Amino acid sequence: MKGTVKQRGKGWCVIIDLPREGGKRRQKWYSGYKTEEEAEKGLIKILNDLNDGIEIDDATVKVAVYLKRWLNQVKPQVRPSSYDFYAWAIERLIKVLPDVQLGRLRPIQIQDAIAKLQDSDSGNRKSLSGTSAKNVLKTLSMALDRATKHGLIRANPCDDVVMPRASEHSTTIFTNDQTLKFLTEIADTELQIPVTIAIACGMRRGEVCGLRWRDVDLSHHTLYVMHSLDREKGRGLVLKPVKTNTSSRTVTLPPSVTEMLRQERDRQISLGIHSEDGYVWCWPDGRPYDPDYLYHQFSDKLADCNLPHARFHDLRHMHATMLLKAGVPLKVVSERLGHSSPVFTAKVYQHVLPAMQQAAATATEKILIGGPEGGKLPEVSED
Repeated sequence: MKGTVKQRGKGWCVIIDLPREGGKRRQKWYSGYKTEEEAEKGLIKILNDLNDGIEIDDATVKVAVYLKRWLNQVKPQVRPSSYDFYAWAIERLIKVLPDVQLGRLRPIQIQDAIAKLQDSDSGNRKSLSGTSAKNVLKTLSMALDRATKHGLIRANPCDDVVMPRASEHSTTIFTNDQTLKFLTEIADTELQIPVTIAIACGMRRGEVCGLRWRDVDLSHHTLYVMHSLDREKGRGLVLKPVKTNTSSRTVTLPPSVTEMLRQERDRQISLGIHSEDGYVWCWPDGRPYDPDYLYHQFSDKLADCNLPHARFHDLRHMHATMLLKAGVPLKVVSERLGHSSPVFTAKVYQHVLPAMQQAAATATEKILIGGPEGGKLPEVSED
C-alpha cells in the first residue's frame, strides 16, 4: 500500500491509496498536519500501522473485534503488567458493550456499560470500584483514540462520557509513638529491613523487594531506586526497571539506616550469599522475598501489635507526611518519592499543606510583632 502528502490550504494532508474496487481508485485522506515534515512522519506511521494489520478502510468492524485487534497491537509496546490489565479490562468491556459496529458506538452506550460494571445492587459480586471503573474507561479511550487516528471513527465517544469518581482510600498515618512501637516490635525480624527502608526512604513495596546491593552506596549513605520486583501472570517474580525516568531516583539514607544495611551486608557475607547482584532483602538462600508475602506479613504483624490497619504503601505516605511537617521543601520530598513534579506531590499531600501554611504564618507573625528573642524587623540602612 502506498501514500503521499499534499498541501491543502495552510496545512498538509496524508493520502493513502486503498485497494481498488470494481476498477475504481479509492483513497483515504488524513488532515490536520501543520507542516510537510509532520505530514511525512504521519504517513510513515500510518503505513507502518497498516503493515501491522490495522485495516483503516474497515468501517463496519464490530466493537469487540476491534478491541481484540487493538489489544494484540499494543502487546509488544507495553509492559507485561500493563498488557495483563488491558486484557482484563477489554474482557470486562466486551461483556457489557453493545454488539454494534465501531462507528455506531455512542457515549450513552459506554456510560451505561460502565454503570453496569459498577452495579452492586443487582447481585454483581464482581462489581468494580470507582478507581477500577475509571481505569477500564481509560483503557477503552486509549483504544478508541487509535481508531480515531486511523480514520475508523470521526471522534472518540469516550470524550463525552462522565469519568467515574476514583475510590477514596483510607490512608493510615501512624503517630511517632506508634511508629517507634512497631519498629521496636519488628527489630531483628524479617520485617525490619523492608519496613525501615519504606519509612525512611518512601519506597514502594516492589522497589523495596527489588533493591540490590549494587544499588546501595553505604560509604555515601545513598541508595539508587532503579528497579521494581513484581509478580506477573505466567512469569512469576520479575525484576524490571521502574516505570518512569522520575521514578528512577537517588535517596540519601539516615545514618541509622546505613548502619542497619551494613550489618545486613556483613550477615549475608558470613552466610556466603552476598553479591553485588544479590538482593538486600532476601531469604537465607539469597532468593528475593515476594512483594505479596511482604504485604501479608506486614498486615499480620500490625494486628499482633494492636496497631491500626494500614497498607504497606501507607508507609510511603508516612514518609512524605513526616518530611512535609518537618518543613522539608516540597521539591525535595517530590524527588525522594520519584514523583513527576512538585505539583503532583502538592496535589497528593494537599491535606498536609494547610498545617504548613499555618506554621509559616505563625513564624511570620513572630517576626512582625517580635519573636521569642524580642526582635523587631531589622532596620534598613539608607546608605
